[in-house]
Amino acid sequence: MLFARRLREIAALHPSVARVAGQGLHWTIELFGPDWRDWRADTAEPPIASRVAAGALAQGAVIGTSGEQVSLFLAPPFIIAEQVAETLLGILDENLFLADREHNTAMESARG
Repeated sequence: MLFARRLREIAALHPSVARVAGQGLHWTIELFGPDWRDWRADTAEPPIASRVAAGALAQGAVIGTSGEQVSLFLAPPFIIAEQVAETLLGILDENLFLADREHNTAMESARG
């Protein structure tokens, strides 16, 4: 299926993506980051998942978050044209570069 194939391709391009899971048109993209069970919503800036979703929304794509730091959700309508699906996935791909930058910075800091 288009979403399974394309999301795995996109994940392979982005070091910030820890996991992709789903089926049909309901997918989760989990980013590397703090365990959601430890997050207390006490950060000064919005979580990375929220910032990726906001960037996508500014480009016309609705990508959901669960309100925690690292999970993104795709659940487009059951009737979606392939061109529209490709546009949605392209916007996700483009906005994941924000998460990649933060992930790469965190990895560099951890190496010291």
